[in-house]
Amino acid sequence: MEYSTNKEGDSTAIFLKGRLTFADHEKFRKLLAEIGTQGTKNLVIDLKALEAIDSVGLGLLMIARDDTEERKGRFALRSPQGEVKRIFAISKAEALFTIQ
Repeated sequence: MEYSTNKEGDSTAIFLKGRLTFADHEKFRKLLAEIGTQGTKNLVIDLKALEAIDSVGLGLLMIARDDTEERKGRFALRSPQGEVKRIFAISKAEALFTIQ
């Protein structure tokens, strides 16, 4: 997993690239902790460049959603493509998130 972030006011966008899998769970959790300490209220995770996701990756997105909601913020996923979009449909995960 590679990522970049863009923070504007109390909102942050995370742009994920590559794969989001079990191997990335520590890195992703550290990223969420860092964002939480920076005063981020609202979070958008852009999935356009994400090529693959497994069940742990879906769980990590749910953790990000829950953390954001605990801060009374808005959470959304943006632009899932290809295999990632297919996994969301098969797993019914699309019903668990706001997807832009």
